[in-house]
Amino acid sequence: MPSANTTPWQLEGTISALRALGLTDLVCVENETVVTDPKKGDQLNLLAPVLDAYQIPVKFNFKPADMAWVKFKPKARMHALDRIYPDGIEIPDYFPGKNIVHLPTVKCHIYTTTTGAMKNAFGGLLYKHRHYTHTWIHEVLVDLLAIQKEIHPGIFAVMDGTTAGNGPGPRILIPVEKNVILASADQVAIDAVAAKMMGFDPMQIPYIRMAHEDGLGVGDPREIEVVGDSIEFSGLALPRRAVDAPLPGLALLVRTEQGPAGRAVQDLAGEDPHAGLGGGARLAALAVGGAAPFRALEARDAVGTAL
Repeated sequence: MPSANTTPWQLEGTISALRALGLTDLVCVENETVVTDPKKGDQLNLLAPVLDAYQIPVKFNFKPADMAWVKFKPKARMHALDRIYPDGIEIPDYFPGKNIVHLPTVKCHIYTTTTGAMKNAFGGLLYKHRHYTHTWIHEVLVDLLAIQKEIHPGIFAVMDGTTAGNGPGPRILIPVEKNVILASADQVAIDAVAAKMMGFDPMQIPYIRMAHEDGLGVGDPREIEVVGDSIEFSGLALPRRAVDAPLPGLALLVRTEQGPAGRAVQDLAGEDPHAGLGGGARLAALAVGGAAPFRALEARDAVGTAL
């Protein structure tokens, strides 16, 4: 379904950039829900051919042979998860110590207004019956980002908006062609920019505002430097800002219809400590172009999710 799922070019473009950076150990981790079949989804969304072609192993967070769910006690103050799971929060034992690259899409959501990088962790860190947490969904997303920051050395997101999802998502979406791709190491900032592009005030969306207030990222568009194209999704424009140093929140916007954009993406990577995986890896050097086909991915000690 256009706009609902990770796209094959999004997956391949990320793979290609990671491989070009010498990151050679990537594993795709997927989840299941009470209404989806991940293997069927891989086939219908054309992700399986990409993974097969580049010999990317796939693990499933619901298969005991791939990973186990273990108790985890966060250091950060929880807004809701500790009350939802009074017997203890559980996460997959495969995740701690690994970098993660999220591959969400730009779309609306009936519970959270918008959904993107922060909600992508919902399927990876919560078990099959996680839909019970929707009553406190905004608080849960903030809790999950806090947990991610404790277990992952690096967190990055490449968000596909070549076709964006309008309407009552995530399933009943109206695909709208927008031809943009966003990328950032700040999960709050990339969701805020996507929300702004869709015509929403990011700081009026509870999960973005709460994450901003908790210091988990930057949700105020006035504090986010957009490297690449300006924001034009809904007729709203976020003015460019000239800065001497990268702002705390950093997002990249590449308009795919303009062809190769490697230079703009490399500008995002730069020397900015927020851009890239742990240890100074410059994942942001992602070349995105509409003219040439994408190639492939591999990332050292990284876990890529197509949730």
